[in-house]
Formats: sequence, structure tokens, C-alpha cells
Amino acid sequence: MSNASESPGATSWDVLSSEIEDTRTRVGVQVEFVSDALAQQQHSVLRPFINRGITSRDDYRTLAVIRRFGERGASITETAEILGVSPGTISNRVERLHKEGHLMRIPNERDRRSHRVSFTPQGAELIAQMNEAMINVHKSFLEALDETQCEQLSELLEICME
Repeated sequence: MSNASESPGATSWDVLSSEIEDTRTRVGVQVEFVSDALAQQQHSVLRPFINRGITSRDDYRTLAVIRRFGERGASITETAEILGVSPGTISNRVERLHKEGHLMRIPNERDRRSHRVSFTPQGAELIAQMNEAMINVHKSFLEALDETQCEQLSELLEICME
């Protein structure tokens, strides 16, 4: 057996995969490599948004969650629960995005201490542009698969995420 690390152009996947005998471990490592590659592409398409105050995929994800709530807006707690982070993390992120002019606060009529956040017109335009860029990344990333294969992969990943 040749040593993959000695082959010209060998990737870290080539090196690692040659050592993996257990199927579940192999698939786990493949998922990790695919995830890393997708993250790199996402970072690349989000880079042009830095000058508009977007510092990470976490900003995109936060805005994408808030977008799901529509005009009524999202609470800090709802957003934090969906993203699996602390309300303090979301509060800081929302404050920064508010200062950038992307979000507005909607006061809670029953509890003046709390508010919901929704998009300013500028923020709505921004998330639409970012969402389009991310959709294009995902389509491009999975273009080697046909629709049936994408559905199968989705079903398998759903099982793993349960």
C-alpha cells in the first residue's frame, strides 16, 4: 500500500481516509471535511458584507432567524433558543447590528423592559442579498448531486441530527 502523504497533490482527506477502517468513523470524518469546505465557501461569499457590519456567519444566522419572524419581529430569547446560544450573546449581536442600522427595536406594549427586533429597510435589503448569496453557495456546493440524491442525503442527515 502506498503512503498517501507521499503522493504529489495528496490532500488531508487522502491521508486520513487511508487510515480509517470503521465506516461510521469514515463517514463522520467526511461530514467534517464537507462541513469545513462549505464553511469556507460561506465565509467567502459573506466577506463582501464586512463593510456593512457583518462580521461572521453567526451574524448571518442571527439575521436569518429574525427574518423568519416577519414584521412582528423576534425576541432575544426566541432567537437565542433557536440558535442555541445565550441571550447575552444575541443581545450583544443585536445591539451591534442595531447600531449598524440593520435592526430596529419594537417595544413590548405589556413589558417595557423587553422588545422585539425586526429589520429596517436597509437590514431587509441586506438579509435578502446575504440569503441569495448563501442559497447560491449551497446550490453550487451540491451541484454534483441530482434532486433524488439531495433528498436522500437530507433524510440521512436528519436521522443523524435527531
